Parts: sequence; structure tokens; C-alpha cells
Amino acid sequence: MIVLIIAIVYIVSVCCFAVYTYRSSFCWKNQDLEYTKRQGLGKGDFDQTYLDEPWREFEVESPNGYRIACVALEAQPDGAAEKNTAADGATENPTAAQGAPVAIFVHGISWTRYGMYKYMKHFSARGWTVVALDLPGHGKTVAPRRYYPAFGHYEKADVGAVVDFARARWPSARKLGVVGESMGAGTVLEYAPLSNGKVDFVIADCPFSSVVDELAYLMRGKRWVPRVVQIPALWLIQVIARLSKGFWIESVNPQKDILSCDVPVLFVHGLEDTFVPYEWSLRMYDGRKTRGVGRAELFLVPGAKHACSARVDPEGWADAAFGFISRADPESGR
Repeated sequence: MIVLIIAIVYIVSVCCFAVYTYRSSFCWKNQDLEYTKRQGLGKGDFDQTYLDEPWREFEVESPNGYRIACVALEAQPDGAAEKNTAADGATENPTAAQGAPVAIFVHGISWTRYGMYKYMKHFSARGWTVVALDLPGHGKTVAPRRYYPAFGHYEKADVGAVVDFARARWPSARKLGVVGESMGAGTVLEYAPLSNGKVDFVIADCPFSSVVDELAYLMRGKRWVPRVVQIPALWLIQVIARLSKGFWIESVNPQKDILSCDVPVLFVHGLEDTFVPYEWSLRMYDGRKTRGVGRAELFLVPGAKHACSARVDPEGWADAAFGFISRADPESGR
């Protein structure tokens, strides 16, 4: 009887901890656009002047069956304001700066496009066309619950759809790259092997190395839970995710994915990040360098917490980003 009671308590403990960890990882409360805009303004990530630029909203069809909400700010010739509007809400090409490079930005979990404006403003200031999307279930992108958050498993197809749109929309762009933050950083790393030459570079700010690594890291932080409970709980979480999301979380592995393509990658990470350890960016950088897979660069920011590198050291972030872009292709970086 005692053994049976102990077994029941153990099984219940594993199940409860698995459900708790799954909910804290896959059931985030997504913030709305207005809240994320206010937060960005309040923290100085961007100002009202940048918001008053001639932004255009449009939608792109997702391969997953929903429509991806996007915004774009085209590079303007001689600072001219955009006048023409296409039927889908995107700007017309005639007034856009001829051949301007394009950068596409992917935000992190629970946030929206506004989380990427602190990066986008640096590109706009240098004459780039910038595009940001709301991931499924975030901002204005409405999607079935199973598609979010999927830590890139489904989202990477959305990034691909927006890249295809941008390639068609601005065919003369001399360069096109993708920039991601946190979950968005993991997503663009997962997209890289699928890009087939459509993107010229990837910038990943505070990316996770794999979902399994992230879950295990979060579990280790719960020191009150013994490993004899954590280990089977991790397996149970994978089963729950398979049933609710339709995929095995082991398949979400940016660290592995970036070793199968030669797209240039810049890893950026804050040294004070306690949510996604900077060692993971260092590990992915070292993995690429050791195997000689494509160009890889690393920029670590002292004093920066999760997703705060561009806020703590905006000039350093911009110098690292555009220096990397120039070195990736000296003839077209700006």
C-alpha cells in the first residue's frame, strides 16, 4: 500500500509539473498592439515621429491557412512621402527608392510588430525598406490556437511567405535579409535552411538553441522540483505538444538547422539574459565556425537583459549589424 501511494504521488507530481511547465511555455497571454506601442514609446525604443512616417499595412496569405498582418515603410527617394497605395495597402513601387535593400523583422513571443521598431529605425535611417509582421495569434494576425506559439515550427512558413512577397514586391532590391528577436530569432534561424537563396543574411537577437533546451533550462530553475520529476515531465510535455500543436518539439532545433545552410548569420545576445542564456548563441556561433558552415559573427552586449541589447547599446548594435552586412557582401552592404 505504501509503495502504491508513493507511485501515485509520483505520477501525479510528474503530470502536474508537466502541465504547469507546458502552460507557462505554450499558453502566454499575447499583448495587443496598443499596449506594445505604448511600451515602445515609453521605453524610448522609437518616437512618435517614426510612427508618423508613411507606413502601409497589408496582409500576406500564410501557407498555414490564415492571413499574416504586415506593415512596411519603404525607403523614400530624397525623403519624399509616399503618395500611391496599392489595392492591398502596400506602397506602390514608382516612388520607392530604386534598388533600396529590404529587411524583414520578426518579433518575439507574446509581443507584436512594435517590438521590432527599435531595430527597424536603424535600417530606415540608412535608406532601407523595412517590413514587420505579426506572428500568428499576435497583433492583428488571427490564427487557430494550435498554430501559436510554435517556436518557429509553423511560423517559419509565415516568414517564408513574407519573404516571397517582398521579393515580388521589390524585385530590384539589391539585398534582402531577415531580423528576429527571441522566438522570432529562433524562427528566422529555422527558416534559413528553407530560404533557397532568397535571403542574403540573418540577424538573430537572443535566440534559443532548441525548445527542448529552453524547457530543460526553465525546469532547472525550479530547484524545488527534483530531477526525478523533471525528466519524465519533459517527455510528457512533448506528448502534450504533439497532441495539441501537431508536432514534436524535438524538431524545433535552430542549433541544428543553421548547420545545414550557408546563409550568413549574426548572433546578438545580452550577457545578463536570464531567460535565454547567451551561451546558446555562443554555442551556435562556435558550431558554425568549427564546421566552417557559412559566415558567422557574434555580438555580446554587457549589461543587457533579454531582448534589450539594442536598447542598452543602440549604436553598438547598429555598428555590429551593418558591419556584418557589409562583410557578408562588401559590394551591397550599407
